[in-house]
Amino acid sequence: MAVLELYQLAISHYCEKVRWALDYKQVEWRARNLLPGLHLKTAKRLTGQTSLPILVHDGRAIHDSSRILDHLDAHFRDPPLTPFEGALREEVLEWERFADADIGIDVRRICYHELLQYPDRVIPLMCQGGPWYGRLLLRGIFPQLQARMRRYMKINAAETLRSRDRLGQAIARVEAALEGRSYLVRDHFSRADLAVAALLAPPAMPPGYGVPWPAELPPALAADVARYGTVLGWVRSIYDRHRSR
Repeated sequence: MAVLELYQLAISHYCEKVRWALDYKQVEWRARNLLPGLHLKTAKRLTGQTSLPILVHDGRAIHDSSRILDHLDAHFRDPPLTPFEGALREEVLEWERFADADIGIDVRRICYHELLQYPDRVIPLMCQGGPWYGRLLLRGIFPQLQARMRRYMKINAAETLRSRDRLGQAIARVEAALEGRSYLVRDHFSRADLAVAALLAPPAMPPGYGVPWPAELPPALAADVARYGTVLGWVRSIYDRHRSR
């Protein structure tokens, strides 16, 4: 069987969802690390879309982290991430939909709003595992790249303030669900925990994520990390117990 290929941005928490699923299932795979901005042409060629992750398996390109997890559970069943039972399966998938829509986008906006002000801290994250010339290239185009990211991802002070409010509400929901328990659904690890933990990983900065986290965070971002400490501690514990490479 051909080795699966994951076209990704190493910094992306949506790509981390897929990396984690591949490693959890002990699937042999190879990373194709692209550079932000320059990834658009490759993504468009593979799927007609412009976003990552994209998994290529036996010549088929699968786009979107949730669709990729569906594909992996269908083709590599053991260990399963998604329960087979109807009601339990829907509960797990609902947590993933919630994580994708109500956690991932706001985490990305909050982190980038602060980190884009510090090129020396964010460029190494963007270039992790990429081509040797990545840092030199991104330093040269960083003003244009930052402007484009801020425009297309709506990364600005007003939207970031709204994202902080929404993320606070989302984290309160996660905290309530975890009260007195270790996992979001029943008493074992599932796709629900993987999705929520992966998409909350950037502020939690777990070692298993695979990028060189900054030694010092911008003050506003450090305040967010302190504010969400309880849930971020759970994220780190889930990484310790269930994330390996």
